[in-house]
Amino acid sequence: MTLGVNNRNDYVGNGAVDTYSYTFKIFAATDLEVTVRDDDDVETVLGYPADYTVTGAGIASGGTIVLTAGDLDDGFALTIRRVVSLVQSTDIRNQSSLFPEVIENEFDRLVMIDQQQQDEIARAVKVPVTALPSLDTAFPPPGAGKFIRWNVAGTALETVGASPADNVFLQSGAGAVSRSWTSKAGDVLNVRDFGALLDGLTDDTAAFNAAILAAYNAGGGTVTFGPGTAIVADIVLRNKVELVGAGMASTALKLKNSGNTDVLKTLVPLDTYYGTGNVLVGNYGIRLANFTIDGNKANNSSGRGLAAYWYKCSMEHVMVFNCKTYGIKESWGTFGTPVPWDSMENTYTDVSVVRCDGTYQWDHNGPHDSRFFACITAQGIGTANLHTGTYGAGAMFVNCHSWSELGVRQPLWSVIFDGQNSMWSNSSAEGGSVGQIKIRNADVVIRGGSQYSIDSSYHSIGIQIGDAANGFTNISGYDINTMTRNFQVATVAFDSDGGLGRIEINAYNSIASTLYAGTPATTSLILMRATGFGGQLYQIPDAAVFGAGGSPQTMGSGPHFMNVHGTVNGFPAAFSMWINSDLGPQMTFCKSRNTTPGSHTIVQVNDIVMNLVGVGDDGVNYNSVAGAIGIGIDDTPGAADMPGRIVFLTTPKGSNAAVERMRIDNKGNVVLGGAAVATNAIAGFAWIPACAGPPTGVPAASYSGRIPLVIDSSNNKLYFYSGGAWRDAGP
Repeated sequence: MTLGVNNRNDYVGNGAVDTYSYTFKIFAATDLEVTVRDDDDVETVLGYPADYTVTGAGIASGGTIVLTAGDLDDGFALTIRRVVSLVQSTDIRNQSSLFPEVIENEFDRLVMIDQQQQDEIARAVKVPVTALPSLDTAFPPPGAGKFIRWNVAGTALETVGASPADNVFLQSGAGAVSRSWTSKAGDVLNVRDFGALLDGLTDDTAAFNAAILAAYNAGGGTVTFGPGTAIVADIVLRNKVELVGAGMASTALKLKNSGNTDVLKTLVPLDTYYGTGNVLVGNYGIRLANFTIDGNKANNSSGRGLAAYWYKCSMEHVMVFNCKTYGIKESWGTFGTPVPWDSMENTYTDVSVVRCDGTYQWDHNGPHDSRFFACITAQGIGTANLHTGTYGAGAMFVNCHSWSELGVRQPLWSVIFDGQNSMWSNSSAEGGSVGQIKIRNADVVIRGGSQYSIDSSYHSIGIQIGDAANGFTNISGYDINTMTRNFQVATVAFDSDGGLGRIEINAYNSIASTLYAGTPATTSLILMRATGFGGQLYQIPDAAVFGAGGSPQTMGSGPHFMNVHGTVNGFPAAFSMWINSDLGPQMTFCKSRNTTPGSHTIVQVNDIVMNLVGVGDDGVNYNSVAGAIGIGIDDTPGAADMPGRIVFLTTPKGSNAAVERMRIDNKGNVVLGGAAVATNAIAGFAWIPACAGPPTGVPAASYSGRIPLVIDSSNNKLYFYSGGAWRDAGP
């Protein structure tokens, strides 16, 4: 018969078929070899008849096999090959009967053997046809741990890797030194090498912890992962090990369902040492970069993104979101000498903590003097988005932003500073439902940026000094220079001001009457300007100094709440107004008997509501008064009823006390002199104009109900002008 060229059939299972055909001739069922390869690429040769049965032996077109175990699994590969015994089993003797079928079968067997050998040869390693006949393809002797390569001449195979000389890596470039490939491969570890799948389904915690431990045991190093999503819980961070992803958008650590724990945590437990100030423990030298932490709060009843007791560490390009409690909670000691001691501060660059549900989204309670650049906290629902604790003193925030959405997710406060010497530089806070920044320790600095309520109708506080209800009192030394917007309760609330503070704020779209609330300390310097309501208003509730230097001085009956100094020729102050109306610049003075600004108690008779006092330097002090103009209450006042008087005073020679020279009372009476003069008095007179002879000129001005007077000094007569002519007043 004619024998086909095929001697094998290949199939892939679908989980629904147990019978497979072979399309070539066999003499017996034992001439078949059936091999299965599983999903892990492990091949298994099935046994006959235990693993399958055969039909069609001896039939030229072939037959079938039936798997005893049932349907072949989906994705498994199955190969049916003809593998006949390499023997001559037919004996043809002289003068015996010659049967053509017997000879045909023997020829078929020989061809089958040739096809079988060709199948093996086709899967063997071969050299190109053009290779020189002198090429030596013999394998060298085997050796444990070796691998095969061509020799330098390219003429024969050799083994390498068994000796240090064979395991060498040499970087290109001048000055490079050789080292082992094993050392080179250990420069950076990847969690996939420890079994991580990052498929968003499998728990990869063990792989991450194994990779970090391997780097730690090697003296530190970098562990990489991603892209992908790793399902994890309680990844343990160790000294001098960096954990680096493939980017915030493509790499994530997601807390496993019902993990109810931390995604990342330091080996030194945060909860044991938080707030203790202990500088003798703590992890250091850790770097986290280029990934996202997903707290998976929908499937957890608790859990933090990062819990760390650490120092001398860094984070960059990391987002933490969706945590059931804190996004980041960290602490360390302050002052003291850690090991190693060369630096203590952490550095954070482009770190975001968003939509976490803890008391604080980011609770930084150390290490002190840490630096934050371009960081964001947003949309928390607890006490504050961002909090610096006592051990987080000296934290410096630059170009940072803490914000929330109106009526969606809002904390009570955007930022709370409990750390002394904290700095909020060119940064912004917005969206707190009660207020934006609360200062609860000394020497906090706010420079630049904008602190604002979400819209102009939202009633909240801009910046609060102190928090007496929670034990934070006498907050001193603050230094604030920023812009605020849309605060209708108070731009600054002085809850407990310890003094020596300084505030300079441009309060846009704020109501002048609510620029500040509470009582600032008398040693604090406060300057605020309200804009956006048709004008500008400065309120200076405490001692302030403006001009060319100096400090507040006691002048006259001081102290004074504002001093304007000048040391060059000119005028220390000017008031100007540009407006198309008959209005002009105005200075307004107000007096109330109430001791609380903004509250009302009616003034009384003889209360002074304004004093303009001129003093001079007498060589000893500035207390000598030269003169004054005062406005006071002249009769019993009432609602919309304020009878007043103006009093003019000067100081006589030999005195430093001004005395009254003239007054105008509430009835319009003009009273000259402060008292009667003696008959021999040489001062205290009212002087009127005089002319030599009777007056003849017509007064250029006319004032209804009033007449001019003049003395004819030549004739000792008094004249008054009335009815269009000068008239003699008497003999």
